[in-house]
Amino acid sequence: RSTEVIESTFDQSEKLCVCVAFSGDSFLSNKSQFTKLHQLGVKFPKERYIYKEWDDDDECYLNYMFFTIEKSELRKFLFGKMANELGIQPSYWFDLYIYDPELEVLAHPYDDRGMDLAGSNKVVLSRIYKQFNNWLLNYDLSSMNKWFDNF
Repeated sequence: RSTEVIESTFDQSEKLCVCVAFSGDSFLSNKSQFTKLHQLGVKFPKERYIYKEWDDDDECYLNYMFFTIEKSELRKFLFGKMANELGIQPSYWFDLYIYDPELEVLAHPYDDRGMDLAGSNKVVLSRIYKQFNNWLLNYDLSSMNKWFDNF
């Protein structure tokens, strides 16, 4: 379902910005996850931005890698992310964020049961809300109804 929602959300997008986020002192400490992404056919572009910050609450480093991909490459990322909760291999546990800056919508698929969509493009978010309304979880449903029922 997450794949269908994401494909509908970004149906007009040709390229997408992606962020993979993970904890750890270094990329090397997460080598197994990068190996699994490679097994999925993911190739990280040379042009990318890497950011690292200390998280006082969890007492660890958080790492973020941002890059742009062709939309056709997205299925590899989504399959690996959704497969992780189901025990299917190869898969990875990194957090995944997908963003289209022109569309102003961000998707955060977190497991095989759900995802978050956020952004400033109320037209697109309202379309997705109406199109997939019967799939919405009760969590925050009252807030979503307030935002979109009269749009």
